[in-house]
Amino acid sequence: MEAFLKEIEEKTDRRITGKVFHGGVLGSQPDAINQVRLGAIDFGECNLRPMGTVRPETTVVSLPFVFKSIPQMYRAMRGEIGDALAAAMEPKGLVALG
Repeated sequence: MEAFLKEIEEKTDRRITGKVFHGGVLGSQPDAINQVRLGAIDFGECNLRPMGTVRPETTVVSLPFVFKSIPQMYRAMRGEIGDALAAAMEPKGLVALG
């Protein structure tokens, strides 16, 4: 996140700046997700599992043995499955990047 923020600041000539909070200082991941939805936090990075409180279908990728390998997981999440999950989050005020 530090590297991401540094890149954003550099590419915007510091018009966009930010602060990174580590270790759950702003709450658990579900709390942070709700804060993003409410606009209290501008953006965050979290696992899909806690997104299940907002979009239950996101929990399926957290099931054990869903993917045979890490490369298979990346192919799926960067393909139609990832696109569908990202689209499902938009009506809830969340945008998936990556």
